[in-house]
Amino acid sequence: MLSFIKKALNPVYGLTPKQPRLGTDLSQIVWKVGEEKEDQFTGEDLMRGVCIFGSIGSGKTSGSGRAIATSFLRSGFGGLVLCVKEDEAATWQRYAEEAGRQDDLVFFSPDENCGFNFLEYEKQTSDGSSYSLAHYLLEIMEVLSGTAKKSSDSFWEDSQKELIQNLMTIELARSKTLSVMGLYELFKGIGRKKKEKPDEVEPPCKSLGLDLLEKNADFELKLALEYLRKEFPRLAPNTRSVIENAFSSQLNNLLRSPIFELFQKDTTVTPDDALHGKIVIVDVSTKKFKSLGRVSNLIWKTSFKRAVERRGSDGKPVFVWIDEYQELASPQDPAFQATARSQRCATVVLSQNYPGYEVVLKDKARVESLLANLNIKIFHQNGDPGTNEYGSKCIQSREKLKKTQNKSADGKVTYSTTKVREREVQPEVFVNLKSGGYRHNKHIEAIVAVPGHKFANNRAWKKVSFMQDDLF
Repeated sequence: MLSFIKKALNPVYGLTPKQPRLGTDLSQIVWKVGEEKEDQFTGEDLMRGVCIFGSIGSGKTSGSGRAIATSFLRSGFGGLVLCVKEDEAATWQRYAEEAGRQDDLVFFSPDENCGFNFLEYEKQTSDGSSYSLAHYLLEIMEVLSGTAKKSSDSFWEDSQKELIQNLMTIELARSKTLSVMGLYELFKGIGRKKKEKPDEVEPPCKSLGLDLLEKNADFELKLALEYLRKEFPRLAPNTRSVIENAFSSQLNNLLRSPIFELFQKDTTVTPDDALHGKIVIVDVSTKKFKSLGRVSNLIWKTSFKRAVERRGSDGKPVFVWIDEYQELASPQDPAFQATARSQRCATVVLSQNYPGYEVVLKDKARVESLLANLNIKIFHQNGDPGTNEYGSKCIQSREKLKKTQNKSADGKVTYSTTKVREREVQPEVFVNLKSGGYRHNKHIEAIVAVPGHKFANNRAWKKVSFMQDDLF
């Protein structure tokens, strides 16, 4: 009897394990919030991005989150799962077992014998030029620092880029395998001005083997060697110090355990695994490993997105999943999301509230750009006024006739009717949505809003119910 009631209340139908996997056909139904055609979402619909809001304990993870995640798995998507919470990997283990995809899970974790040399992977999968690789490393560093390029910082940006590109040119020539450690050793071996003779420069460390490189150096390598031996050492001390500190502080993050072991070992897992149908779970949670966990997840996010963009519009559909998105957001995300649909990548982000986006992205225009390109918005119970106001604005308003009574000085009463526009869902509605748990008999409610879409109720939004699984 209980299972019948659950089935009746739960409109998250998903796909059964017996249905064929999606393959490369995005027109198949992946997720349902009702039996009517208008209440069903295809793979192409989900490629337009999903944004889920809900306060702590609102049921966003165990409700709509679980429903969409298992739908991806049952449809054969590959994907990347980033981990903020310590139990995220275990949650996805349950999802995979529920969907019959446990054999497709790949865990990237200090507890596993795994490695991902992200620099060497980028060298092998991109054009391999020092320019491309320097740009990639700069992007990683920007993501880790949580900053975007600013014109006011152009001198320091250009100086750091010049240093990285020249280091990259030399490291490509002197090492068979590109690595962070190799770049760091090269950087630390740069000569300095002699204290007793400021016009002269100490030669680079002999162990770097730069003299051997010069014999067969092409023009680009000769310029890089000249820069390393003469130009950089002769910079004014304060200028050099700023450039060195900015570069070394970022590299140091990548040379600490467990990051060093995970990203310096022989590569056993790459974004290509996800592109070919595996579910790569970055089980280095930020709650457990703090800043080092953040570094691991952001490196994977950046590398995966670049791999998706290189692949283009061919291949299997994939997803990137970020619960507690505010912990791993970066200013570069809106640019990727603007073209994610054409790259066949579904982005799903879960977060508590709208202000959290503004805090981490540091720019309201950037927040609005990102959210505008996350087409499917799901609102669970929330007590934040700003988020509820945003949710109300996302949903269409409707025209309503308002009847007004007027009384003249002589006591005569007249009536007038005017047309007014009224929001269909007021902000206070989100406060009272059911949030699961024993208080609501594990019954979760959410409002799903999709601009330009008409659900079976003839509106661009629908109130949806979920039943929490016993495991949540």
